[in-house]
Amino acid sequence: MTELIPLSPFADIPGRRWTAPPLSPDKYDPDTLERLMRYLEYSPMILPWMECTEDLIGRKFKVLGGSAVMSDGKYFWRHEAGEYLRHYPIRVHDEAIAHFRLRRWDPPEFTSAEIAELERVLISMFEY
Repeated sequence: MTELIPLSPFADIPGRRWTAPPLSPDKYDPDTLERLMRYLEYSPMILPWMECTEDLIGRKFKVLGGSAVMSDGKYFWRHEAGEYLRHYPIRVHDEAIAHFRLRRWDPPEFTSAEIAELERVLISMFEY
């Protein structure tokens, strides 16, 4: 079975209510930030929830399907992650950044069978 890692602070954690990500005093350089936003926004959507979510930090944006779950096969995160990065200085773990760099910031493409497997893993994690 595939194991998925929550991309903190942009992922729901099973058994916990999602809260606004913490702000960081360290900002990404513009190139890294742009690549990170693109990676998170263009990776495949695995669980397409249609809830409209609102920015929990400063009410600067709303995202249709913001709570939908995206994944690259190793990490998973909420669809709205890119919007938070666009508006606020938020950091993800260095291990995740290293993983994205190893992929050359290229979001994966999955077959329908691979998406079904990732969906099954996420559903079992959250017991939907």
